[in-house]
Amino acid sequence: EAEARDEPTPAFYRRLQEWTGDRLLVDKTPRYALDLATLRRAEDWFEAPLYVHLVRHPVATIQSYLEARMMDVYPLPLSAERQAELVWRLGHAQILEHLAQVPAARQHRLLFEDLVRDPRAAMEGLCAFLGLDVAPAMLSPYEGKRMTDGLHGAGRMMGDPKFHQHRQIDAGVADRYKDAPENAWLGEATWTLAERLGYDRPARAVFAEGPRALDRPHLGPVDLPLSSGQQRLWFLDRLEPGSGAYHMPASVRITGPLDVAALGRACAAIERRHEVLRTAFPAVEGKPRQEIRAPRPDLLPGVDLTALPAALREAEASRLAVAEALAPFDLAAGPLWRVRLLHLAAEEFLLLVNLHHIVCDGWSVGLVTRELMALYQGAPLPDLPLQYADFA
Repeated sequence: EAEARDEPTPAFYRRLQEWTGDRLLVDKTPRYALDLATLRRAEDWFEAPLYVHLVRHPVATIQSYLEARMMDVYPLPLSAERQAELVWRLGHAQILEHLAQVPAARQHRLLFEDLVRDPRAAMEGLCAFLGLDVAPAMLSPYEGKRMTDGLHGAGRMMGDPKFHQHRQIDAGVADRYKDAPENAWLGEATWTLAERLGYDRPARAVFAEGPRALDRPHLGPVDLPLSSGQQRLWFLDRLEPGSGAYHMPASVRITGPLDVAALGRACAAIERRHEVLRTAFPAVEGKPRQEIRAPRPDLLPGVDLTALPAALREAEASRLAVAEALAPFDLAAGPLWRVRLLHLAAEEFLLLVNLHHIVCDGWSVGLVTRELMALYQGAPLPDLPLQYADFA
């Protein structure tokens, strides 16, 4: 009926609230957090809305995201793990940005870990915020059918696919993520946000003697095994060659005078500095082998878009950025990282960077970008005592 009349969303929400009478209308649609404009509309459409910001540790969220196969919902050209991390980081960052404009009295942050460790205290705090009485049933969500049935006999819950596996709140789930390997590869931006939300960053591993560089050739075939993560990615690429699922694209918008030649030299210096950016993974008798290539002297192609009208220019830049992010890598032939410079206006540029996950992780993307800017500015960088092949 509402769709037939093309009823505006605010009017439909008013009707929902009328139907519920004196009960509280709660909207928990998770996708809203991915669109800041949608979050801000809540302030326009409702009178003094209340916000409950539910937070869970990023690693635990990633695990849950993968188990629920949420990667099938968002068609992003990223690995499932990276996609989950991006959704967590983007959603919470935008929630915080929105809540910065909302009075503190109308917002309440609830940590999932606190909710399962001490449900009563968590629910008492939440109910006090919402002006509700604490009901015993709130502490027993798995009893009866009120969480799984609907207003009609055919109604069914759409939510946690593992809900029916539980019988009671399990405090142990609060800490199950702590030994997960994802703790090692979360990006710097993700950890910074997690710390802002109250989570502690794990201490980095300390080697008793310190890792040592190996006595090995630094050009050509290298008789060293791939790391376990590299082996997994190599195998997945064999199953689906050229897939964009494990690409790690990034872009940097540059405003102001730019010495394009100096930026090109900085890109070449990055490739000389990091052997892994020059490494290919050909198969020998069906098994992957590392092969370190010589650095390329010129690896920064440019595309001049300045002749296009402004509207077409941005559209073409977006098209090229997407095409670059999806363009396949050949693991056997290399190279497994690319840079491209789009010239948008007299003093406006877009630097596109894309790496295959087999040669970097999320943290490394930020490292490459920082080192690239430092080298462009002429800042000296200390020699690397280890290359990734030594560590692996």
